[in-house]
Amino acid sequence: MKRFAYLLLSTALLALALPAIAQTVTADIAITVSTDLTGNVTAGQTGQISVILFNHGPEDTLPSASPGFSVSPIRRVDQGGQAGNSPEIELSVDPSSNTVCQGGMINPGAPFPGEFVFLVSLNNPLAANGSSTCVLNYRLNFGVGYRALDFTAQSGNSQDIDPDPGNNSVHLVFGIPPQPIPVFSHQSLLALFVLVLFLAWHHLTFRPT
Repeated sequence: MKRFAYLLLSTALLALALPAIAQTVTADIAITVSTDLTGNVTAGQTGQISVILFNHGPEDTLPSASPGFSVSPIRRVDQGGQAGNSPEIELSVDPSSNTVCQGGMINPGAPFPGEFVFLVSLNNPLAANGSSTCVLNYRLNFGVGYRALDFTAQSGNSQDIDPDPGNNSVHLVFGIPPQPIPVFSHQSLLALFVLVLFLAWHHLTFRPT
């Protein structure tokens, strides 16, 4: 998995270095994200995220390229003020997606030593007017607060022309609110005060002689 992640990152860097004469296509890549989230989440919660990549055309993506998407930023778990080794949100490709996509978590290092990026690559090109679905499993390793992730799609070739880049990204938020501290109402405080007075009176009145 780690070897795949480094290979995928190297491929992405190589694509950025390709000369302008490299073959290009025009493909409108789009992404949608759906989850089982219904509101606030809890620490240790697990679930699934379904990601669909679309190619609205007019051309197929190149066979030599690898369409896919990235998920970032994923922070490291803060352990006593020190950056731990595990990510706050663990992601993995569900086995049901093995024939469609593969992915891996990488740590880019400087200048982002405290963050991970999850990279997913499709096994096949995206045909014009076609789509592919990747199912991700997640586990939450943070205790409180809100974490926002950006799912960003790409064709796999930095030279490609995307006529509508506005549909290439989806913002997803996981939120674990702080536990509220119980607050007594006026009625509860009055009842507690009466109970204390009763116990004090009872103690003084029925004290053994």
